[in-house]
Amino acid sequence: MSRFFNNLKLVNKVLLMVGLLGSLSVLITVFALLNMRAIDRSYRDLLAVDVQAAILIDGALLEMNEASRLVFAVLTEQEEAHMRAVGRDIASAQERFRQALDRLAPLLRGQQGALADVRAREAAVAAHSAQIVEAAARWRGDRALHIIHDQLQPELKALRRGMDGLRDVSVANYQAVAAELAAQTQRTTVQTALAFGLAVTFVILLSAWLSIHEVSRPINALAAAMRRLANKDYESQIEGVHRRDEVGQMAQAMDYFREKMIEADRLQQEVLRDPLTGIANRRAFDQALERTWHALQASQRPLSLLFMDIDHFKPFNDHYGHGEGDRCLTRIASALHGCTHRPGDLVARYGGEEFVAILPDTDAQGALGVAQACHAATAVQAIPHGHSGVSGWVTLSIGVATMVPRQDSTPQALLQAADAMLYAAKAAGRNTTRATTVAPNAME
Repeated sequence: MSRFFNNLKLVNKVLLMVGLLGSLSVLITVFALLNMRAIDRSYRDLLAVDVQAAILIDGALLEMNEASRLVFAVLTEQEEAHMRAVGRDIASAQERFRQALDRLAPLLRGQQGALADVRAREAAVAAHSAQIVEAAARWRGDRALHIIHDQLQPELKALRRGMDGLRDVSVANYQAVAAELAAQTQRTTVQTALAFGLAVTFVILLSAWLSIHEVSRPINALAAAMRRLANKDYESQIEGVHRRDEVGQMAQAMDYFREKMIEADRLQQEVLRDPLTGIANRRAFDQALERTWHALQASQRPLSLLFMDIDHFKPFNDHYGHGEGDRCLTRIASALHGCTHRPGDLVARYGGEEFVAILPDTDAQGALGVAQACHAATAVQAIPHGHSGVSGWVTLSIGVATMVPRQDSTPQALLQAADAMLYAAKAAGRNTTRATTVAPNAME
């Protein structure tokens, strides 16, 4: 019986109730039909506007994340032609993002100001991206990194906030309409029950069962599912996707929306991964360092940082070729990643042949132990390097810095100290480690 009602369209369910109430006045019948048709129109409006807007927003977010990933990927390219090609891919992704905004504009009621701000942020991001590609193509990696850190990343954060705001508005509209549908259904049930009175008790009970079990409860379930999706809870399945009525259409649209959100989150994770080595990239490192720094400020526990560089990598690349150079980077990255085991530890590719490791709650002695493990893991790889001048094999120079984060210090100071120790290790003949413990009053 329940399956039979599930497969009925809402209008057919209304007609069934009207047939049972045939002995009653035409006025009450028309009243019930108008209310249920209003629910049907609300369903269609919700499917046509809010779900479509949410899907377009997620599509635009995918294109924005793809363009962001390509901007960071251009720094890993070794040839200008490849950099230019990546630049064209970035421009294509940004154009698709703008096209998505154009399709989204008619669907956003009262959000034109926010949409205009998103367009302005996107234009700034596009300009910075072009500057980064141009700087990288001219081998101005330092200039490109400066633009990324000081200009692109703040604009990207603002752009993502703007897009998240648009999606939040779409979700809020969705929830508001769903709540109104539930309330409207409840009102219809009560009014119909009063109209029919005690003489048609059985019909009233059937109407209430249809309204609550087949309409109101599914709507409330879908509204709860949307709230879970807004909190990025993707574990719960969407109920009602196999129904053939408007509730089923709504559930199918929400299930598609859920898949798009999962895909967007997956792509966001890819943005934080180095495409060559598979480990975390510079962007992931910056975010993790900032997050770890603030966490350890509260507990006043030490934070150590390793700055690592493959010795004489350019001669290796020139002699053995870029293919072998890429394989060398991949093997070293995997070896370094295996030297950290705690959940908070992170090894990332900083750029080129440079790697970094974040070691939370690790003092200087513990950090030196990890550095020695990195040297040993590199030696185990036994990658020949006939043009090193240090060894016949690929080796590492490592700089280590340790400090207890404080309010009057910055993570950049720790990074600079580790970088200085890396230079000291190189000056000491390479294939070695130099370490320092940074005092709080030395942070300026």
